[in-house]
Formats: sequence, C-alpha cells, structure tokens
Amino acid sequence: MDQNILLKAQLQAASDLQKTQQQQSPFHLLPTQSEQTNHQIEVLETQLSALNLQQQEAHSKTTYLEAENRRLLTEVEALRQRVNAAERGEAEAKADLEKLRRDQEDLLELLTDQESKMGSYRQLLKKLGHKLDDDSDDEQEPENNGEGEHIPLQ
Repeated sequence: MDQNILLKAQLQAASDLQKTQQQQSPFHLLPTQSEQTNHQIEVLETQLSALNLQQQEAHSKTTYLEAENRRLLTEVEALRQRVNAAERGEAEAKADLEKLRRDQEDLLELLTDQESKMGSYRQLLKKLGHKLDDDSDDEQEPENNGEGEHIPLQ
C-alpha cells in the first residue's frame, strides 16, 4: 500500500507540474488567440465587403449625377440661346414698332399739311371766282367710303 500511495503522489506531482508548466507557457493561449484572430478577420472582411459595396454605389451615383449635370448644362445652354433669340426678336419688334409710330406721325403730318393746302387752294379758288360744291369754309369735301357714297369729313 505504501507503494500505491507513493505512486499516486508521484502521479499527482507530475500532473501538478504539467499544469503549472502549461499555465506558464504562452502556448496554452494560442487556441484562444487564434479563435479571436479568426473572428476579427471575419469582422474585418465583412466591413471590407460593406465598404466595397458602398464605394460601388457611390461610384454609380456619381456617374449618374455627372451625366445628369451634363444634361442640365446642355439644357441651360439651349434655354440661354432661346432667351437670347427672344430678346433679339423683342428688340427687333420694338424697333419696328418705333419705326411704324414715326411713319404714322409723318403720315399724320402729311395729311394735316394736305388738308391745310386743300383748304388754302379752296380759298384761292373761291377768290378767283370758281364755284365749289361746298361753299362753306368750315366744311371739307366729302370723301368716298369705297361704296360709292359720299361721307362728309368732320
């Protein structure tokens, strides 16, 4: 029995020594650190995939926005050209209108001068003894309205 006790004590001491050596050795931590490292790698790979996807989406969005920007710039330029053409048309129309107004004023002056001369000639004809259809100095000769009727001028 003493030998059994002695053998048990030796086995226990050897086991204790082995446990102590394992605890002091950094190799007992390796499986745990390896698992943590693998987990960190998986997390980082997942983050990298998400970032790659975000980058692709951002690139697609940038490409779309650049194309849209070019389209809008083209549209703005076309609108500017239309506005410039409309402004030129407006300026031409204003110039034409002003010319028509001046022409109308000139024609009114000529008409006034013509009526004045006609009145002067009528007076001269009366002085020379010619008989006119209208003896009144205030009334003017009737005008034809295009239908054969004579309408007196007022």
